[in-house]
Amino acid sequence: MFPILVRVALRKKPAAASSSIWSLHRVLLPPSLTSSNHHYHHHHKINLTSAETIKPSSPTPAELATFKLSLFDNIVPPIYVPLIFFFLPAPGSTGSKPAGEGNFETLKSSLAQTLTRFYPLAGRLSKSVVHCNDEGVPFSTAAVNDSSMADFLRSRIEIDSLQRFLPFPAEWISDLESVPQIAFRATAFPCGGLAIGVCSLHKIVDGPTLADFMRLWSAVARSQEKTAAAAVGGSAYAHNRAATSLLPLRHGDVPATAGDFVARQGGKIRTRRLTFDEEAVHALKAKAKSFEIPDPTRTEAVAGFLWKCVMSAAARAASADGAKPRSVVSIGGMSVNLRSRMHEPWPDYSIGNMIWTAMSLYHNDHQQDSLDDGTKTLQELVRILRGSVAKLDKELMKKLQDGDGREEYLRNLEAFFKPATVADAAAKNESIIRPFTITSTIALGFYDVDFGWGKPDWVTMAQFPNPIPNLAVLLQSPGGYGAEVWLTLHEKEMVILEQEAEFVTYAKNNMPVL
Repeated sequence: MFPILVRVALRKKPAAASSSIWSLHRVLLPPSLTSSNHHYHHHHKINLTSAETIKPSSPTPAELATFKLSLFDNIVPPIYVPLIFFFLPAPGSTGSKPAGEGNFETLKSSLAQTLTRFYPLAGRLSKSVVHCNDEGVPFSTAAVNDSSMADFLRSRIEIDSLQRFLPFPAEWISDLESVPQIAFRATAFPCGGLAIGVCSLHKIVDGPTLADFMRLWSAVARSQEKTAAAAVGGSAYAHNRAATSLLPLRHGDVPATAGDFVARQGGKIRTRRLTFDEEAVHALKAKAKSFEIPDPTRTEAVAGFLWKCVMSAAARAASADGAKPRSVVSIGGMSVNLRSRMHEPWPDYSIGNMIWTAMSLYHNDHQQDSLDDGTKTLQELVRILRGSVAKLDKELMKKLQDGDGREEYLRNLEAFFKPATVADAAAKNESIIRPFTITSTIALGFYDVDFGWGKPDWVTMAQFPNPIPNLAVLLQSPGGYGAEVWLTLHEKEMVILEQEAEFVTYAKNNMPVL
């Protein structure tokens, strides 16, 4: 789901596992499951009702016993990515409800069948190899006792509270040994509504991989496995190893660790769940429109607007610190699915991380209070973003596969996350670099997931206990035309941003879903 975010080839020892918050015991039975009664924000009580491990319905063949990590897998953040699907019961329905009797068993049996097609997800990671040993995935069930889902979705939801719908917190992992690749929790509401929380380990699961998995799982639950199988290649073991074979690890490649990334955050980090309604999206697309780009997409318009506002806030924050750097250099990174851009296109169902960050530079003088208002700036940024994505063509991908572009890619990644402080930059009369990464799940089809009781009414994320700064994740809004954005910034920049009149005109903070 997230683009490649961290530095590579850092010859540091991995972060110590003595704190070991991700021991096997924690993963299979995290603290949130050890008590029978939990108080939830907004006074909801959530009770655990079961916890078990679901294994593939048939064993993985011996020839598929190992799944090697690719270059991209090796350098993604060692973190569980959270996603939650909320299914309301049909209005006035007297038939089957999402949390109706028997649906939990259907979820578990269909999950077991689906794992045979995504066999690495039922394995365990050791160093640079996933052992496809069919150990299975954690699956827990829980119940909300005192509130309907509709009431919950009509309220202003505290984003911290959404973690209660996950199988465990979506935290950084110090020790990757023996942890599951994916885990689920199904939480029933008394009205018959159902929330399905997913934590997927980013090391081999990117956004398209998770979307493929969820769509296939739901199709199997609807007893449409043949149709779903055709969409992912037909074979019971359809997921090939394109990334491993075309972008293999090399001797000396060092995996990213939690310490490499988290230690560089510094300062307080804040996350906001923002809503861009249909009217706001149409207005931003109109402002982003230009002769060169007469048809900006929803993602381009919202991403360009966010980049514009965030770099302005970064410039203001740098000036407010007193020790002014020469300038603020904003690097916007758009996540791009590489599957169709390789010299020989990879199948859509290829498992693993195949997301590249298309990097775009923009210099902003620190003396400017903000970038120019009006349409010109947004138009320019959208042109920059689209141009950066267009450069990720088949020829560039071939250079990466052949090895010629590998070192350049790694150097660019280092530059993208070059640590810098305002004081250091000012003392050296250098520019301060502010990376800003934008990743979008809008086109992945998460709202097409249908287990037999209808498509989800809301698909959202949850707060990271250790949030990733300078990151915006775009999701499709429930209505289908707007956008939901989870934006994470340093506190100073977030405070400045929330005081910008233009920003709050389009971006509404934590609005009710219904």
